[in-house]
Amino acid sequence: MKAENTYSIKDFKVLGISHWNTPVAVREKYSLNESLIHEIKAFAKEQGIDNLLLLSTCNRSEVFAFTDSFEKLAAVFLHFGKGELSELQANSYQKSGEAAIRHLFEVANGLDSQILGDFQIVSQLKNAYQSGMENGLINTELSRLVEQVIQCSKKVKRKTQLSSGAASTAYAAVQHIKKHNSKLDNNEVLLIGTGKIGRVTCKNLVKHLDHNHIRIINRTQSTAEELAETYGLQCGNFDEIEKEIAKAGIIVVATGAPVSVILPEHLDGITEKKIILDLSVPRNVHPDIDQINNVEVIDMDHLEDTKSESLAEREASIPKAKAIIDTFIETYSEWLDMRSIAPTIQALKLKLKNIKEQEIQKELAGSGELDSVRLDAVSDRIINNITKQCVLHLKKNYKNETLSVQAIQQIFDLETELQS
Repeated sequence: MKAENTYSIKDFKVLGISHWNTPVAVREKYSLNESLIHEIKAFAKEQGIDNLLLLSTCNRSEVFAFTDSFEKLAAVFLHFGKGELSELQANSYQKSGEAAIRHLFEVANGLDSQILGDFQIVSQLKNAYQSGMENGLINTELSRLVEQVIQCSKKVKRKTQLSSGAASTAYAAVQHIKKHNSKLDNNEVLLIGTGKIGRVTCKNLVKHLDHNHIRIINRTQSTAEELAETYGLQCGNFDEIEKEIAKAGIIVVATGAPVSVILPEHLDGITEKKIILDLSVPRNVHPDIDQINNVEVIDMDHLEDTKSESLAEREASIPKAKAIIDTFIETYSEWLDMRSIAPTIQALKLKLKNIKEQEIQKELAGSGELDSVRLDAVSDRIINNITKQCVLHLKKNYKNETLSVQAIQQIFDLETELQS
């Protein structure tokens, strides 16, 4: 573990797995449940990681940290996930230094999202940051970085069209329903789950579909009733999930549960065609259901990327958004560089202060007041002491004499004096 105040940009690393190159069936094995944050903290400490940001969504699981080893980050995935090392190596990506920092900025600004400009990721990042802060996993360098990322996302949202119009995962789900519900005899919609994804989906369903045909169920009945009342929808009973599924032609599942919520037996004996959209990772719809006749399961990997005018506007905003990101990365890098040399500056100040105090004490050991002559003598000895340190450095580093001489000339701005 590195001591406090010694991290530099090259120490920042990310190990992740995302929707871009990994199917959901593999991705869900490495989904890191935030409820395990206490255990993850303890494990990270054992690995020698004293800071960590865990970002786990439907489309990605990523671990960010200032650390000296990708292996330590991989150990977190393997200890808390369900996959093997070989599978993780085959599907994951790793970045370090500025590339890792840029990746975090681009993820937070929706540039790496399944739906370009989907800013829901910012809320997820804030939650991950808050959880990390509450559990002592965010150090000063990481805190400053995330705060810069959040500030950057606000500016990108304000100054560009990257998040304009209606285009998000929830919106894409609704568009899929609108495109395909004509194939169904039954256009009743059942929404399962009232968490963050469920609520966003509910808002989109109400906005774009006939709300008289939408029902909500949730394991906690009171939250389902509250959401149903907010939007004037019907509320069902989660304990009767089989009956609720039987009533619907379209089922949207967004519970965020770590296990399957809809099981094959819930669809026993169905005869009419149904479409099930699973917006969760790990998947909340059992994989075997995709084999049942008359049932079409659409998971995150198969959700259509709704190409719309909004997305065209967003694509045109990418260069401007990246330019804003560049300025924030530069600001953060300068801050981190200054932070890394701060201990040296403090040590130099202390060294010079000690030289001054030693010389004054020597002079005070004699009799009489410190008049201008004696103060001049003290000053000369301080100058000689500092000069001696420089000479010793030059002698010790004579093999790199040119570099050392240039450094001293630059520090004390000696070019003018040498030319005169």
